[in-house]
Amino acid sequence: MASHQYTFQLIPEEEALMEMCLPSLEVKELWENNWWLERELNYNKLEHILNSNLPRIEWTSKLDDLKEFGNNETNDISISLKSNKVTSIHVRIDLRKIDSDFINVVFKIAIDNECMLFDTDGQVYSPNITLLKENIGKSKAFQFVKNPEQFLNNLGRND
Repeated sequence: MASHQYTFQLIPEEEALMEMCLPSLEVKELWENNWWLERELNYNKLEHILNSNLPRIEWTSKLDDLKEFGNNETNDISISLKSNKVTSIHVRIDLRKIDSDFINVVFKIAIDNECMLFDTDGQVYSPNITLLKENIGKSKAFQFVKNPEQFLNNLGRND
């Protein structure tokens, strides 16, 4: 993840609501959770939507376990697979220049597959532009893009 990218996963809503009720789990454990283990997600349908809207990142085209769409330097969607079954969906949004078309594609996938967004700070929320803006505004990536020098000066402070 680049410092200018806001990162989140698309996770199944039902499983997310059940797991988030377990207070003993840390964000790191939840982030590494295999959210799609009990949920079938049709990769071919997902791939069709992505191919219709985003360029495929060429270096992943020959891989069986990872497919990426968009641009690694700006906005991208990474799909991890095991035996052609989706195991995770990660999204990165470039905060230097927000691409509303990219966000619309992400929201379409999330809504069509009953997903929630789960970011690296542990925030879980519905695919809604207002909630996305709020959570981006709280993110470390946004703080870095807004004022890199201040962000770096504040590293390691406990305030």
